[in-house]
Amino acid sequence: MASWDKICRPNHLGGLDLRKTEAINSTFLSKLTWKLFNQQCFWMEQMMAKHPINENFFIVKPRQSDSWM
Repeated sequence: MASWDKICRPNHLGGLDLRKTEAINSTFLSKLTWKLFNQQCFWMEQMMAKHPINENFFIVKPRQSDSWM
């Protein structure tokens, strides 16, 4: 048994050189948020047509017609 911190160490320090999933998830969420506000693509146009973004993006009030997902 080994702790996750030991496994995530670089190879030369005795680890397996894996990245922590929390850091990777945070990075991908930041990248997605950046793309949402700064780039235009077909998917974003469709999502914004269905769910308009107001001044406070992170507070969302679901509608009755919204999917649970």
